[in-house]
Amino acid sequence: MTKLLGLGIGFILIITLVIKKKPLALAMAAGTLVAGLGTGLGVEWLVATWGRALIHPDTLLLAMMVGSITLLSWIMAVSKLHERLVYATVKLLHSAKLAVMIIPPMIGALPIPGGAIVSAPLLDRPADMLGMSQPRKAAVNLVFRHASFFFLPFSSSLILASRMLKVDIYHLIRFLAPLGVVTWVVGYLTLVRGAKEARLVEADATAPQEIAAGHDGGNGGGGGLGVVPSAAGPAGNRPRSAGREFLITGAPIFAALAIGFVLPVPFWVGVICGIVLALGLSWRTRRWALGDLLRGIDFKLVSAMFGIMSFREVVVRGEILSQLATVLERSAIPLPVLAFTISLLISIVSANHNTTLGIAYPMIIPLVAPHEVMAYAMLMFAGSFVAYFSSPLHLCQIVTNEHCNVTLPQAFREYVWTLVGVAAAAWGLFYLYLA
Repeated sequence: MTKLLGLGIGFILIITLVIKKKPLALAMAAGTLVAGLGTGLGVEWLVATWGRALIHPDTLLLAMMVGSITLLSWIMAVSKLHERLVYATVKLLHSAKLAVMIIPPMIGALPIPGGAIVSAPLLDRPADMLGMSQPRKAAVNLVFRHASFFFLPFSSSLILASRMLKVDIYHLIRFLAPLGVVTWVVGYLTLVRGAKEARLVEADATAPQEIAAGHDGGNGGGGGLGVVPSAAGPAGNRPRSAGREFLITGAPIFAALAIGFVLPVPFWVGVICGIVLALGLSWRTRRWALGDLLRGIDFKLVSAMFGIMSFREVVVRGEILSQLATVLERSAIPLPVLAFTISLLISIVSANHNTTLGIAYPMIIPLVAPHEVMAYAMLMFAGSFVAYFSSPLHLCQIVTNEHCNVTLPQAFREYVWTLVGVAAAAWGLFYLYLA
């Protein structure tokens, strides 16, 4: 039982450090150390196993993917391409209902930490046109921003899950995408459908400032973005049409998705092409130095990927799960219930999807039959999502509620049925996938 004791202490240590807002990489390293020592295989074994995990191709590929995505996110934010893309979308839609459903996932398409504070002020104008209350605004921002977590290849949690499961990310998306659809549908039915439809009039010269009022320029790392620029070309040129502006400013994202999906190349290759395109589109207004680009990479998130994969390797190689399997076989709790509950509890406490997957997948996935892996992976992903979404420590929830000046219970009452829908759909899909 020493191995299980070490795993348990390591797990508690990880959660404690995350709650205390310590870097995720540090938390995972501490948990790996404790769990590794608990195996009783010695320090030499732990060092060797840890070292192999750090240079394993899966770990390096994961780090490359996450690093390139955060860099593309930063370039799009600093160059204002992302803001221009959002504003062009608003002009194209001419519908307040569509606008409040489209803007949050557009901002969330690139994982900016605390990025909900970017989409929240952009929702103010169309949400006001629909007569939405402040709690309803907060719920709309959170629900539609996070709906894409189930099918967006840029999502770090999807990337991590695909690497841990050793499956192609688009294969994983096929199992998770229905949950994203449920999030959208239930979110629309409970948050948007009842609002009185309004048409967005053609914006005047002050419209961009109204949409993004109160936000200074930021670097995409959790601060607000600057005033949304008008849909215009270089100084002195006549404004572009909204459609042309949409295609031009969205080209880096579209290219990254298309290349990674169509061509037989690693996904990060498509993201690198998107980065080059974003740099080219912004070269007239900004000169990019190497130091600037290095600051755009979220090294904290990249290092967290190394930590998570190291923890996984030590847990698997240390045969800790063999003891856990024995305990679970004797337990009266069905494995599906245990898998969902473990994911739920870790995520509600840590408020970190990656932390949950990094701990729960190595604990549960080795215990299931190969043909059941994707069903369990989907169920645990959903359980983690539900708890992560509603956690009081969830950064997006904190900044959204602060912007809308609402409390967590007020926002929770608005979006709770969406989470109920996701959980119910997850269990239905679980048994469908097992059939």
